[in-house]
Amino acid sequence: MPRDDPAATEPRRTRPGSFWYPVEEAGTGSAIEVLRAVRRFRVADLAMRNKARTDMDMNDSDLVALRHLIAAGERHETIGPKDLSVHLGITSAATAKLLSRLEGAGRLRREPHPSDRRAQVLHATVSAYEEVRQVLGSAHRRMLDAAEKLTAAEQLAVVRFLDELSGAMAEPDEADESGEPADDTPVDQPDAGSPAQH
Repeated sequence: MPRDDPAATEPRRTRPGSFWYPVEEAGTGSAIEVLRAVRRFRVADLAMRNKARTDMDMNDSDLVALRHLIAAGERHETIGPKDLSVHLGITSAATAKLLSRLEGAGRLRREPHPSDRRAQVLHATVSAYEEVRQVLGSAHRRMLDAAEKLTAAEQLAVVRFLDELSGAMAEPDEADESGEPADDTPVDQPDAGSPAQH
């Protein structure tokens, strides 16, 4: 039986380090560098979240939930347990355990819904606001400083690009449904306990 020819099975590369983005398909080298910069940001964001989780002694789901509640509070939005389940992509049973942990740590308070007494409204406590501000506030200020260095036109361009990139990542690839990741490295490495949003 003939042996497979390694050259026939190896993916074709047009230059070192461009496995996902061959130059002739990506268009220009600068476009690839933009995507690599996005990747570097994702790595830095993950490191920031890992540090915040460690500093606050929380797991990833709890931190994401707490930041979601804080963001909702800033927007004066009502969040209930079911909304949190959908946001986190977890079951109602897992959400109930998460809420018990946050409440036991003094980071969450529950109130009856104003128009449906069977439902609950979830709020981050004042101490939770202060804790998150203490842990993440300086990093967020530095991030805002970086964004403010851009001109108004550059800010609009970045917003447009990131929104388009989000849409591209959310849509299945029509040409290849194999589930290959859409960046120039394999999927994120699992962290010691895995942008929670900013």
